[in-house]
Amino acid sequence: MGIVVGVDGSPASRAAVRWGAREAERRALPLTLLHAASTQLSPLMARWIVFGQHELPHRRVQRIVADAVEVATDSASDGAPAQLNTKVVFTDPVDALEKFSRHADLVVIGSSGRRMRQLLFGSVGSELSPRCRCPLAVRHGDEPASPPSDVAVQVDPSGW
Repeated sequence: MGIVVGVDGSPASRAAVRWGAREAERRALPLTLLHAASTQLSPLMARWIVFGQHELPHRRVQRIVADAVEVATDSASDGAPAQLNTKVVFTDPVDALEKFSRHADLVVIGSSGRRMRQLLFGSVGSELSPRCRCPLAVRHGDEPASPPSDVAVQVDPSGW
């Protein structure tokens, strides 16, 4: 399956897509941009939609995926990774990423966490790190864009 990047439209997600696209190009692997959308609306979200104060969920999903494709295309030196796939699933993001990690070479996610553990991994990363079945790269939105390297780090947060 190659490299799977979780996308949600955030600045940290965009950083993950940039890094994942470069890494896919460097390794000559397919790149899959995965957006997991919950099918349940919070009461506040439902009110926003009813009163027209928020875009409809399907339009938001389309915008997030289109933006991620544009970022991936702009990030690769040849204009696009060799193989670029998009997937939208309607389930919990952690469950979706865990499922895709079973067949991936690498999963990349963004993190904008503010608490100590979330500062390193983000909320999705904190839940995904013990469940991920392949290497997991966590990118922060405020990190400078750097070329991919062969450095790997594994952190076991179970003792935190």
